[in-house]
Amino acid sequence: TQQGIQNDYLALVEVFRSSTSGNQAVTAPDEVIFPVSLENYGDMMVVVSSRAFVIDTNTDTQQPEVALIPILDLCDHCRGGPENKTKNLSYFIQDGSMMIRSTSHGSDAWPVGETLRLTYGAKGNADLLLHYGFAIPSNLEPDGSSNDILEFVPDTSSKQTSVQLRTGPKSYTYGCLVKALEAFQSLTKESTSSLRENTTTECDDMESFLQEEDGDEDEEEDADDEDDVDLYDDVSSPVGAMDAGDVDGEIMALEEFGKVLQEHLGAYSLSDSMIDNLLVTKGHDAEYYSALLIHAEKRTLHFFATVVQKILARLQHDEQIAADHNKILPNDMYRDSLTEQQTDELVKAYMIIRHNKET
Repeated sequence: TQQGIQNDYLALVEVFRSSTSGNQAVTAPDEVIFPVSLENYGDMMVVVSSRAFVIDTNTDTQQPEVALIPILDLCDHCRGGPENKTKNLSYFIQDGSMMIRSTSHGSDAWPVGETLRLTYGAKGNADLLLHYGFAIPSNLEPDGSSNDILEFVPDTSSKQTSVQLRTGPKSYTYGCLVKALEAFQSLTKESTSSLRENTTTECDDMESFLQEEDGDEDEEEDADDEDDVDLYDDVSSPVGAMDAGDVDGEIMALEEFGKVLQEHLGAYSLSDSMIDNLLVTKGHDAEYYSALLIHAEKRTLHFFATVVQKILARLQHDEQIAADHNKILPNDMYRDSLTEQQTDELVKAYMIIRHNKET
C-alpha cells in the first residue's frame, strides 16, 4: 500500500515536471519543485480512500465511478460481528440522484441517538485499520467465515509465494489447505505423485460438495460490498482441488506443515495472557489493535494446526496425536464451538475427497 502511494506520487511528479518544462522560464526540469510533499499526498489519499464510495451507474458504457458523498460517509461500518448488529441504511442511484433508505425502521421515526450503520464490505481487520483507523473483534461473516486473511509463507528461505489462509466453512478453507500441502509436498520432495494427479472421490461437482450444509451468507450483508474504495488492494482467494497421491509423502507434507504452523504460533512477542488482557480492556490504542490483529492470525494458525493433527490422527490411526495437540493452547483463546465444528467438517471433506472415506 505504501509502495503504491509512493509510485503514484512519483508518476504525478514526473507528469508535473514534464508539463512545466514547456514553460520558457524553466531551464532544468529536475529543478522543478512539486507543490505537494509525499507525506501530504499520503494524507490526502487517506482522506479520499477512507471517505469515497464506488458508485455503479448501471450503464453499459460507463465504468463505476468514485464519489464523495457528504453525510453518508459519516455512517459506521457494520458487518456481522459478536453483537450481531446489521446495517440500518442502504443507498442507490435513482434518476441521477443518490437515494438513502432505511432498512430497519421503514417509514417510522428513528430513535434519537441511534447509530447510522452500513457495510464497507467484507474487509479484514488489517484493511480496516489501514484505511479507516479501526478494527473489530470477531470479524466474521454471518456464515462463520472470517474476513481476516493470513499471508502464510511455507518456506521463507525459498522464493515460494504465500498461501492465503482463512478460517470458515469447508468451502472457504479446503482450497487453502490444498495449496499449503502442495507447497510443503514440493519442499519435502518425497512424494512420488502430485496431490492433483488422481482422485478417489466420485464427486462430479466438488464445489457443490464443499458448499453442502455450509449455509448461505445473509444476502443483505452483501449488498454494499463495493461501498468502499481500496486503491491499493489485490487480494484473491485460493481455490483448488486435492487429488490422490502417495500417502507417505502426504503424511510428510502434513507433518512439515504442522511443524511450521507451530513455529509461527510461537514467534509472536505478545504472549497469550497479554493478548487476552488487552482484548478485555477494549481500548483504542496501538497495543489493543495489535492484540486484535495477532489474535486473528493466531486463531487462523491454530485452526489449520488443528486440522493437520486431526488428519494425521486418521491417516496414522492414532487419535493420541489430536489429543496431544489439544493440550498445546488454552481452550478459551483460539478454540470454540464454531472452530471445532469447522475443523471437523474440513477434515471430513478432506478424507472423503482424498481417501474416499469419512473416518
